[in-house]
Amino acid sequence: ATSSSSAQRLANFLHLLTISQHRIAVALRVSFISYGAVQFVRRYPGACAFVLACQNSENTLDVENLEVENSNNKEPKRYNAKSLEIAISSLPFSLNVPTEMPSSYHPFKPVLITDWNDIEDGRDIAIQLKSTSKETDNILSFYARDYDMSILQSFKKDAEKISLENNVDVYFNAPDKYSEWHTGHISWVDSNIFYSVELTGSDLKASDVRRILLDLVKQTQ
Repeated sequence: ATSSSSAQRLANFLHLLTISQHRIAVALRVSFISYGAVQFVRRYPGACAFVLACQNSENTLDVENLEVENSNNKEPKRYNAKSLEIAISSLPFSLNVPTEMPSSYHPFKPVLITDWNDIEDGRDIAIQLKSTSKETDNILSFYARDYDMSILQSFKKDAEKISLENNVDVYFNAPDKYSEWHTGHISWVDSNIFYSVELTGSDLKASDVRRILLDLVKQTQ
């Protein structure tokens, strides 16, 4: 009887040891994953916006975390977002926002989300982001919308066509050199979304505007 009892206690001990080893292994894997995630964020802080700011799964504008700018029911309906992550996650389409800004510019911030046409269906959505210069009055703007791609035709006139490595064609319009306040922009359509980035300011050189905007465009691809 004593031998049988000892064998049973040994079996119970080995069973508990196996469970403990399994729990330790799981804890170590979780810790490793968490550590890896922390290290990734520390090394690539700009990637957070892309990780957190995914499109919503309904393919319509998610207004739950947005603030209505115009309280009446007139079209278009305009919304504000408290953060870039909230703004992008509310959209019915994916949006990669450039995070590597020119050294003298602040990160992009949401200005306005607009629901055009039928304000009840949560479609025909446009978003505008803005980045201000730390040194001048110059402004960078980023615009995207999911309707009426024919608007690109108006930007092709007198524009320089630039073919990106992924075969997407973008169109650069140089700033008007005869105007005191210049605006240059690059516009394109990709996956049925119209995009435009522009730089507005004074004393802008076309070559500098082209370089700055093209770098931002490449970050969206």
